[in-house]
Amino acid sequence: MLQPIKTIEISKIFRETTTKGSAPLFTYGVDDSTYFVKTTGQQNPSAEIINELLCGYFAQCWSLHVPEFCLAVISKEVVDTYLQEVEKMSDFYSSNFYENVMFGSKQVSPAFELEQFINVSKRELKLFSNPLDFLKIGAFDLWVGNKDRRPENPNILIGGENGLFDFHPIDHAAAFAYLTNYKEVREVLLHIEPKNCILSTILAKTISSFVTHEDIKNLKDDINNCITNTIENFDFIFEQVPKSWGLSKKSKEHLKFFFSDKVRNKTIIEHFLSYLK
Repeated sequence: MLQPIKTIEISKIFRETTTKGSAPLFTYGVDDSTYFVKTTGQQNPSAEIINELLCGYFAQCWSLHVPEFCLAVISKEVVDTYLQEVEKMSDFYSSNFYENVMFGSKQVSPAFELEQFINVSKRELKLFSNPLDFLKIGAFDLWVGNKDRRPENPNILIGGENGLFDFHPIDHAAAFAYLTNYKEVREVLLHIEPKNCILSTILAKTISSFVTHEDIKNLKDDINNCITNTIENFDFIFEQVPKSWGLSKKSKEHLKFFFSDKVRNKTIIEHFLSYLK
């Protein structure tokens, strides 16, 4: 059951973090949790953070271990306190960036970068609660057209809980093929070449090597159910996007129509299964 998105007030900024596309703020919330907070210079719509919110909910519909996320607000006083310590922020941040509602992703702790596990053995995969989740993330990327999760940039954290590891997909800002006009979303633009898909990694091939025919059938059924579950929750998910982010009614209608295409969805599943052969 999906829950309405929470709004968390940020009480302290620790630092800017460096990534290729943005500079998320590592922060502390009034709920005593730490968050990576993102804003964007894009306006009408604020596509990068819209993508984060939409794909966060989509991933929940797929039962993937996406980090908890929220809307984040930062006061001028919190920003001023931070600036007194660091003198200035990077050019990514405008002088009044704090006036906008931002996207927050809860820190996964303890966590490791996927690169440390990319060459794991079959025996080591027993340390994961569900190794097949890695393959599901690959299928998810094919469906939403996330072109920034590549073999050389997997954007997946490994988090430990109850003695086992889970795959935590992060950073969905580049979903929908980087498009900022959602009415332009179409299959030819969202298509991901095999060399750019995490299903082509050594880790995916290792996991696939012990997948049985029954596993494949179950995965096919599972992904089909995940897609159906997402479609059924579209209206609720769209309602969680702040109006100030500029996701238009026509954009919502187009995304709902596009991702409900049964022919495309069947093709995506078959494309995914081709990686397992």
